Amino acid sequence: MKHISMEKKKTLLILRPLPKIKRYFQWYMNSGNYAKLYNESLLDVSLFEHRTLLKKSFLPNIFQHDLNTEHNLELALKSINGIIIEPGQIFSFWKLIGAPSRGRGYKKSYGLQDDKMTHTIGGGLNQVSSFIYWMALHTPLSIIERHRHPYDLFPDKARSRPFGIGATCIYNTEDLQLKNDTPYRFQIHLQLTEKELLGQIRSDEQLPYRYEIYEREHLIKQTSKGFYIRHNVIFRKMFDEEGFTLSDEFITENNARMMYRPLLSPKKNRA
Repeated sequence: MKHISMEKKKTLLILRPLPKIKRYFQWYMNSGNYAKLYNESLLDVSLFEHRTLLKKSFLPNIFQHDLNTEHNLELALKSINGIIIEPGQIFSFWKLIGAPSRGRGYKKSYGLQDDKMTHTIGGGLNQVSSFIYWMALHTPLSIIERHRHPYDLFPDKARSRPFGIGATCIYNTEDLQLKNDTPYRFQIHLQLTEKELLGQIRSDEQLPYRYEIYEREHLIKQTSKGFYIRHNVIFRKMFDEEGFTLSDEFITENNARMMYRPLLSPKKNRA
């Protein structure tokens, strides 16, 4: 076992808050650039719509945690639904939601902490950040910050997006931030039902292009230590109104340890 000296432990304890302090400083110095105005009325045009099943019972005997997750999602959606991203503004997931603490009404549910699935206050909010990230990829919004954990947690059953398209958010050091570098306004609309999370990104007018997200090089391989690694590369095509390809750009590459026994004949394209 690697020994850590007392001096090094003290240094680590001193340095631990620095990333959070840095984030608060970033928010403060750029406060005027962050989206903060809401509109209860929907903007005229839906640019992209998506729906996803709520993740239920992926581990045995966690019905109460499912209910807690839904409660946490409801709280988070209240802070995001209807937000307007004006030209030049930045959408920050955590700046809008704030700290998911017990004092603010959040409950314990399953979430990823220190690379492990555990019960944590505000667990389940990555479902929202990943959902927003997926919708944003189908718009001209620029992704200026996005994180992903090194695990593939769930099988592909009922999955409607390619593997590796999530956005992990840990308050407040790992955020999801989108920037509006266009002359258009955008609005995020979210709704929670008993079974699904529904969402739209809307604007004042229809844009003259559309997007398609797809994967290449999908494979599953077993390591010398016995566990499986899942790999793919995500790309995005942009088409004009006539259907001609305007661009085909690299988005991200994923290499994740699988946390379930793989089916070794995965579908090749889930875009």
